[in-house]
Amino acid sequence: MLSGLPQAASLLLVTLLLLGHEAVAQPAPGLQDWCKLSSNINSTSCSALTPCPTRDGYWSEPARCSIPGYPLTYPVNYDSCKVCAGMAGVATRELRDLDGTVYGSVRFFRTYGNQLLVTATLNGDAGGSQWYWEYPNRATDANGVPYKGAVLNLADPAQPLTDRPQYADPVFVSGRYLCVTWVVDLAHVCDAATSRYEYSAISNDNFYCKCYDSTRPCPPQDLSQLAVLQASVRLNLTQFAAPSSAGCGGQAAPPAYKIVGTLGSNPPQFVGDQV
Repeated sequence: MLSGLPQAASLLLVTLLLLGHEAVAQPAPGLQDWCKLSSNINSTSCSALTPCPTRDGYWSEPARCSIPGYPLTYPVNYDSCKVCAGMAGVATRELRDLDGTVYGSVRFFRTYGNQLLVTATLNGDAGGSQWYWEYPNRATDANGVPYKGAVLNLADPAQPLTDRPQYADPVFVSGRYLCVTWVVDLAHVCDAATSRYEYSAISNDNFYCKCYDSTRPCPPQDLSQLAVLQASVRLNLTQFAAPSSAGCGGQAAPPAYKIVGTLGSNPPQFVGDQV
């Protein structure tokens, strides 16, 4: 009976070694390409080669993250031939907080089908943490109502730009994001003074523009013929501490949130910009 113990022990050792090998986490899909970009290469996520996934695949999922250019090599996934005026028609702005710190960028571009695409991308954080855009958003107001995690506002430059959530969260799948894209029908833009965009899988009544006052009509506006648009973007970010080779890391303690967006004027404040 004793003669069988060494063989059993060796089998156990092999099994443990195999299990240990399988437990080594692999970098998240898209991470290694994302880490080659100068905006991200020194980030904590890249240093750790974290397995922490993002819903946009670190800028690699075209359905959630459209980045124009040519040729179609990472991170470019939207052919600039489909963009009005090509790359000359892409307006890029920085995403900053009120202190002026840059967290990423936002691209505005129009298609020949009267669509406006607005893509916000977040950079890597080299400070031992990572800021993500989350859906649904965790931050709440004083009454416990969650803020909109992302807000896009559009208007004719001749009109004032409201801070109401005209076009809010552009995705419906929960998770962490480092890139999101809005797609707006410029021929039917919800008038921020009277309505907000609210997608429904059941009906596209009034082109998804939901009236603030249900007793009055709120027809959408046609901005497709304007040479210039006024636009602003705001994202409410959540900080996650210490992404590592083992996982995403937990939410920062105490919870940390940051509003970033397009900025203008001095001192900085969130305002509209022409694109």
